[in-house]
Amino acid sequence: MAAMRRSLAAALLLAPVCLAPAGAQEAERRTAVFELELHDTSGEGAAPAHAKRIALVSAELRRLVDASPAYAVIDTAPVAARMAERLPLRGCNGCELDFGRDLGAELVVTATIQKISTLILSVQIVMRAVADGRVVAVGTADIRGDTDAAWLHGVRWLGRNRLGLGREKAG
Repeated sequence: MAAMRRSLAAALLLAPVCLAPAGAQEAERRTAVFELELHDTSGEGAAPAHAKRIALVSAELRRLVDASPAYAVIDTAPVAARMAERLPLRGCNGCELDFGRDLGAELVVTATIQKISTLILSVQIVMRAVADGRVVAVGTADIRGDTDAAWLHGVRWLGRNRLGLGREKAG
């Protein structure tokens, strides 16, 4: 009998804790994911492929955030014209929070790729709470190569390993 109690106690200690009723999902937080920005300090000049690459990687970042059960990506088009006047967002002194507030977002996500050279680039993704500007998640990674594959790899790696975007919504 004592052995059975010890086994039962051990099983209960190892059992996963369920804080929500079965079938309940965590609330999705309304999240504005803004277009990735390129900060080119390489001196190499603009590359025609960058506009397409920015759109591709921005779409992938939105997909990663939206696939997570914790977030629901919202459309940023209603503030696009006003945002265009304030670009780049990385230098607008928190205007992304104002845009997020106007959109009814709880969180905003900004991302920058700094191009140091054709080979060396750095990706940074920052998620902030609109209410107080607090950084909720941030990740920075160096990537090698100014290619679609390298940019996508950097954003996906940061999403999984620094922003906790590995889980996907139950479908």
